[in-house]
Amino acid sequence: MNFDEKRRMAMSIAECVDYFRVVPRVILVCYSFMMYEVVQWFMALNAPSTEQASLIVTLLGVAGAIIGLYQKGGKTWTKEDFKD
Repeated sequence: MNFDEKRRMAMSIAECVDYFRVVPRVILVCYSFMMYEVVQWFMALNAPSTEQASLIVTLLGVAGAIIGLYQKGGKTWTKEDFKD
């Protein structure tokens, strides 16, 4: 396998990962799991303090920004992108 074939194969893999948006989906799943765990921890507290409540509010606010970035990000695919 020469350099051009390796480059073409690497670009095909990169385009596939970009098309299915693997990295943003993994980040979103990890953040969702973290949010679930943090909210469970907060709800188990007997008397949460102001600082603990602020942490929850901040993390929930950032969740909206992360979801917004996920929805607006990514490449806009056209028919020319799928031609050989």
